[in-house]
Amino acid sequence: MVIGGANQSCLRACNQRSVLRAILEYGPVSKAHLSRLLGISKPAMADNVSRLISAGILCEMGEDPSLGRGGRRSVLLDINRNYRYIITIDFSYLSSRFDLYNICGEPVSSFTVKQTPSQEFDRWVSMCDNAVETLLHAQNLDSEAITAIGISSPGIISNDLSEIIIVPAFGEFDPRILRDRLAKKYGCPVYIKNSTNAAALGEYTEGAGQGSVSLLYLSCGQGLGAGIVFEGRIYEGSSMAAGEIANFITPETAGLGESLEKRICIGGLIKRFLATKSAPVSSDHKAGNESIFEEMLNLWQSGDPFLIAELKDIAVQLSFLVTNMVMMLNCDRVVFGGEYHVFAKDILPPIREMIETHCIMGAKLELSRLKERAASVGMAALCREACFDRLCKTREGR
Repeated sequence: MVIGGANQSCLRACNQRSVLRAILEYGPVSKAHLSRLLGISKPAMADNVSRLISAGILCEMGEDPSLGRGGRRSVLLDINRNYRYIITIDFSYLSSRFDLYNICGEPVSSFTVKQTPSQEFDRWVSMCDNAVETLLHAQNLDSEAITAIGISSPGIISNDLSEIIIVPAFGEFDPRILRDRLAKKYGCPVYIKNSTNAAALGEYTEGAGQGSVSLLYLSCGQGLGAGIVFEGRIYEGSSMAAGEIANFITPETAGLGESLEKRICIGGLIKRFLATKSAPVSSDHKAGNESIFEEMLNLWQSGDPFLIAELKDIAVQLSFLVTNMVMMLNCDRVVFGGEYHVFAKDILPPIREMIETHCIMGAKLELSRLKERAASVGMAALCREACFDRLCKTREGR
């Protein structure tokens, strides 16, 4: 059977994509090993590798030292770490994080600025632009070195960015404005994903979710959200709202006219804390939730009975939520993250016990390994895969 030109180009692009994925996972590796691993003939492998080396994404690393004397040694291939770079932007209610990664998703540099879009949006956009410049200049890179920029944002975000729903706490925030400014200035694709989904992907690829087939990531703290990953892909639902559990209700919260998020997250906890006559807060309440939360953390660590009781109630609420989601999704791993990871010793045991008691098919419960880096790592992985896809298709389009 003769394969048509279009089909042959498609096959070659798929093969090159498989080569990149295999070298990323197993490299440095020889062409012969890749042929056996992927089931691609040696002539086809030689052609694909030659094209990828020509594109600059692959490089030769010298001969394989593991082979004995005599005969011709194989040349090892690896991803060219300096091919292109990825920049990620992630922000919370309290700060914005900026990371530079190489094309393999390995961290190069990072810094955090205590400035958020809820304070002054236009100023924040300019600050993000300057932060990207700072990351590049620190490594003596120019704008052409960037292959993609990834922004992780709270809210419901459609793939085409035509519909974005952001909580009122972020004021006039619209990630599309930042996307357009960065794309125009740096001439590269800019991707935007929900921050909890990005964190779920980060834990799946590099964190506590490694080795799982299906993952539920739960973020609890400033907000309440979930990210779902099935076989390496984020599940976002038909309207990109899968995992938006902030408005979940229980008989208790429904009776109070509030969502589960408002009941158990930092804002609700602080509200109840300040309402108690015995709340020994010495800091200025006008300084914001950050200082109050830090003081509550210190009190909890010293055994404050009010906070211990409150966290016990929060753990019960989360136990029912997580157990029901595990049974519904049939996931094999649950990763707990968000600001409440600091309370893990009080929160995780009740959740683990509930899963073990009530789930027909249990799931392993883990504390976030990446913590505040999770969303950035997830966006770097997403940008890397998009770059690999684009590179293979571009090469075949020539």
